[in-house]
Amino acid sequence: MPPDVFLMSGLRVLDLSRNKLKVLPPEIKFLSSLLELNVSRNSLKSIPAELGYLAELETINALSNKLNQRTIPFGILAKMPQLRLLDLRYNEKCKSRPEIENFFKESNSSDSFIKILITKRVKPIRDPGIVGDHACDRDATKLRSQLEPWGTPMLRRRLAECFGVITDPEKHRREYVMEALLGCYAKEGPRSVRFVTPMKACRHELYDELLKELEMWAALSKGPRERPTINATGYMILRSPAEFSKKSGQKALLAAAKVKRHQCLWDLAATIIEETDPEFSKKYTAVAFTHNFVGSPHIDTQNIGPFYALGLGTYTGGELCVESGVREITCCDTLRKLALVDGRYPHWVAPYDGVRYSVIYYQTLGVPSACGAAVLGYNSDTNTKD
Repeated sequence: MPPDVFLMSGLRVLDLSRNKLKVLPPEIKFLSSLLELNVSRNSLKSIPAELGYLAELETINALSNKLNQRTIPFGILAKMPQLRLLDLRYNEKCKSRPEIENFFKESNSSDSFIKILITKRVKPIRDPGIVGDHACDRDATKLRSQLEPWGTPMLRRRLAECFGVITDPEKHRREYVMEALLGCYAKEGPRSVRFVTPMKACRHELYDELLKELEMWAALSKGPRERPTINATGYMILRSPAEFSKKSGQKALLAAAKVKRHQCLWDLAATIIEETDPEFSKKYTAVAFTHNFVGSPHIDTQNIGPFYALGLGTYTGGELCVESGVREITCCDTLRKLALVDGRYPHWVAPYDGVRYSVIYYQTLGVPSACGAAVLGYNSDTNTKD
């Protein structure tokens, strides 16, 4: 913020919105004539007590920041003689509490009333058969569940760019946007589904050996799965010590010890990916092993590029599905094949019968690649249905 601003003692309105501000300097107290202060849509974590010097200030707009109720000097603000409006909406840690408003009423010695705007946190009522708080609660056959992994800005953008429906972020929250989007899809009909067969495969004897190890791991596994937010009988991640910046640190040592306990699984998985894609085998930093993974539409937010998926077991169905377009789903047959999929798009497992294991090779360290095609490296002879 230019220091010259604080020399403008006659300034009446100051708009600092959308400037990525993290701190509001205490020198703001020198703007003695200020009537309106707009610091909305920044990254402020606190409001300085120096605002109490601004005797003429009528409005403070601190909407959409990172404010915490403990870092707001309510006692000082309540005694400001001309303050009429304090907008604290859409600050995650500022909740609508009656005692805050009562505090202002009791502390303000004048007859005036300060209007306080705080977003009321109301937990949405969800149908667990359609969508839940986590991927494991979602019915992957429902369109809403397949869209749920996207953030609200992406849903809003899709609604505008693909269906021509504009929504107002100030008025229309996520539930409204989702319902509007579902309505647009309903008018068009179901999304097209494309079935593809990956071209990557390895020696079948390696698959057989890995399957035996997975069966032993599943039989010996005890306790809760490592990733409770997805639906699976078993889930385990083996991380390369190289994934951690301090290779001699505690996390790296624990990762190395865990790999050692499951050395056969790690070595077989490493051999398969080395023979399949030597270049990718130099980049992946972790391998996830799953037992009977079900549905669970989600996005892998920590991935920095596509991942390889391999399916093993005695099952039918169970394709790896990914949203490959606004109006298209691609289903990859991964049974004894390796599919290259970008997990930064919503993806899930189709219904299946039998016992299904999966091995997922992914990367969280290095230079991120741009999001491109959702599915890469498959035969061009595909089947498509509406």
